[in-house]
Amino acid sequence: MRFPRTFFIDGSVEYVAPSQVLRSHNFRILLKEQMIECLKNDGCKKFMVGVLGKIEDGEPVEEQIDDMIRFFATLLTGVVEKNFDEDAALEFVEKLYNLWRSKHRFLLLHQPYEPRTLRRMYLEYKLARSADMFSSLVRSMYRELIYHISERSGRVLRQLPSGVQAAFLADYLPFSEKIGYNIPFVWSAVLYPPVIFHTWSNKRKGVFPVRERKVLGVLKLGETEWLGIPIKVGKVKMLVYTQKQHIAMLTGLLNLFKMAEFEEMNGGVDGVVFFGVPMDFVDEGEERGVVYQDPDTGMYIGIVPSSEETDYFGYMKKMILTVHNLLQIDRGNLPLHGAVARIVLKGGVEKIVALVGDSGAGKSETLEALRRLNSDLVEEVEMIVDDMATMIIENGEVKVIGTEIGAFVRLDDLPRHYAYATMDRSIFMNPGVVNSRVIVPFGNYDRIIVPWKVDYLLYANNYTPISGVKDAVKRFESVEDALRVFSEGKRMAKSTTHEKGITTSYFANPFGAVQKKDVHEKIAEEFFKQLFKNEIFVGELRTQLGVPGMEEEGPRMAARALVSLLSFKSAVSV
Repeated sequence: MRFPRTFFIDGSVEYVAPSQVLRSHNFRILLKEQMIECLKNDGCKKFMVGVLGKIEDGEPVEEQIDDMIRFFATLLTGVVEKNFDEDAALEFVEKLYNLWRSKHRFLLLHQPYEPRTLRRMYLEYKLARSADMFSSLVRSMYRELIYHISERSGRVLRQLPSGVQAAFLADYLPFSEKIGYNIPFVWSAVLYPPVIFHTWSNKRKGVFPVRERKVLGVLKLGETEWLGIPIKVGKVKMLVYTQKQHIAMLTGLLNLFKMAEFEEMNGGVDGVVFFGVPMDFVDEGEERGVVYQDPDTGMYIGIVPSSEETDYFGYMKKMILTVHNLLQIDRGNLPLHGAVARIVLKGGVEKIVALVGDSGAGKSETLEALRRLNSDLVEEVEMIVDDMATMIIENGEVKVIGTEIGAFVRLDDLPRHYAYATMDRSIFMNPGVVNSRVIVPFGNYDRIIVPWKVDYLLYANNYTPISGVKDAVKRFESVEDALRVFSEGKRMAKSTTHEKGITTSYFANPFGAVQKKDVHEKIAEEFFKQLFKNEIFVGELRTQLGVPGMEEEGPRMAARALVSLLSFKSAVSV
C-alpha cells in the first residue's frame, strides 16, 4: 500500500503533551508505515518482537499498533521493563523520526480573514508560536525516547527541523462561491526555511493544449481535500486550487508570486488553476495538463491532473503562466519567456536588458555571472523578471512588466555557492538530483509591475560555440532576421525537460504563444517593428551553456560581452 507523504497538523491546538502526538491519527499512520518497513530489517524486527511478543510478516493488525503506541507512552514515563534489544530499539526510534522528517508537513489553522495589519500580525505570531510548540514537542519526545532506551544523553543537541515546513491561516473567500467551490483559501503563511520537498517527478513534458469546455460546476471536488490561494501574476488575478497531497506545489507559490488580498478578488478573477484533479476528468492527450476556455465567459481554466508524472512544481508554475499568457495575447500584448534585468555599470550607465529563451538557455546563469564580474565594472544587477514578462506599447515606447516576485532556479548550472547563499529563505525541490531547483524570492511586487522601457532585447543562444568574447553578441539588421531567430526558438536542451539535443519551440515560449500562434505572430511583428523604429538594440547573446565544457565559462563570456555592449567598450578590455 502507498502511505501518505503529506501530513496536516491542526493549528487550533496548543501542543504541550506527548499524548497529543501519540493519540493522533497522523502518528498512527506513520507508525504503521515504519512497522511494515521494519519487518524487512532483522534488527528493527527484533525490537518489535521484543515489544509485541510475536509479529508476522505483512501488515501489522490494529491491535499491534495500539500495543506499540502504549509501549511508547509508557517508555516516555521512564517506567518500562527492558525486554527488548537496546540497539534495535534505538534503530527503530531513529528510523521513525527520520521517516517523519522526510514527509511533507504542514500546520493548518482555519481563521477568519483579517484585513487590519496589527490584528493580522498578532494572528500570524500565534500561528508561528503553535508551529514552534509542535516542533519543540516532537524534538523533546524523540530525545526522551532515546534517553529512556539508552539512559544516555547526547553531548551535542541538534535542533533539527522536526515540526512543520509551513503553517497556513485559511478562510473561505466569499467570491469563490461564484466559482462554485466552498474551499478555504490561504490568506497568510509562515515558512520554515530551508524548506525541502522531494516530489515524485523532477521534469516537465509536453505543451498544454487549449480546448473549449465547461469546467466550473462540472468538475466535482472533495472540498475537504483541497486548499486554495489567491495570487497576482503580474497584474493578472488568479485563484489556484490544490489537492492536499500536492500541497508542496501551493507552498512553492509563496516564494514565487504575490499573494493577493481577499478584497482584491471581490471584483472578479481573470483565471483559475486546479492542480491535482482526478485523471478521469481529462481526455486523451490532456494527461499532463490542459487549459479549458469556458464557452460562455471566455475564462481560462488550467487543469493539472494528479499523477506521479505531474507531481513537479514546473507543472504548477507553467500552467499558471500559460493561463496568464493566453490572457495577455487576447489583450494584444506580447508575453516573453525570458529574464529582464536592470543593469547599472560603474559610471552611471543604467539599462533594461531583456533576455529571451527557453529553459536552460543560459539567461539566469549569464546574469549571475554578471553579478560576479569585477566590481569596478558592475554596480548593480536587479532582477525584474526571472522567467516570464509581458511587453506592452505605451506612448510609442516598448515596455516590459514582470509576473513573478521570485525565481524557480535550476541549480545544476549555477555556481555551488548559490544554493548556500539563498538557503535562509528558499524552498528546495529535489536537491541532489538532475534538474534540482530552488524557489527563492528576489523582488518587490511594486517594482516588477512598473512598465520598464526596454533598451536591449536579446535572444539567448546556448548552442553556438564562439572563439572569443567579441563574438558573443550579434545585432540583427532587420525585423525579418530578428523574427526568424526568435520564432524558431532554437536551443540545446539542458535536462530541464524530457528533451535532448537541439530543439525548437515557437518564440521559446510553449506557454501560450504556440497555442495561439496565428494571433501571436501578428502581435510579435507589430512589437518588433516598433522596436526597430525606436532604434532599440535587438540581437542575439551566445551563452554557450549547452556547449560541452562551457557551462561556466560560456555565461562568463556572455556577461563580459554584455558589459562591453552596455558601456560601448571593447569586449576584450572587460
